[in-house]
Amino acid sequence: MRGDLFRAPLQDDFGEVLPTIFLSEIAQWYAETWLARETDPGTFDEASRFAARVAVRYPEVSPSERNMFAVGFLEAPPNLGEAGRGCLEALSDILRAEREDMDSPNNGPGIDDGGTGVY
Repeated sequence: MRGDLFRAPLQDDFGEVLPTIFLSEIAQWYAETWLARETDPGTFDEASRFAARVAVRYPEVSPSERNMFAVGFLEAPPNLGEAGRGCLEALSDILRAEREDMDSPNNGPGIDDGGTGVY
């Protein structure tokens, strides 16, 4: 993974790495490498392996860790209608389903309005 992914959050957050910000940087890298895969074969391999490793562990971690990953990584890739949205199709079933749930108008923090209260 590019070393600059780790340096940017350090500079912006007074020497501390905020997990959700770091994960959003990784998500950006994931989407960029997915877009570049056609012109630069193999460029998406590392990003794909990262997502596969996360998918294996995702069901085993605590709800707060899943929430941190969802907010930091799964929320960051392009939204509906944006270029690069196809990178979400490359995610494993469990991560893609989580993102689709996040995109659903019936999900989100508002339990009173029909959401689950968890991202």
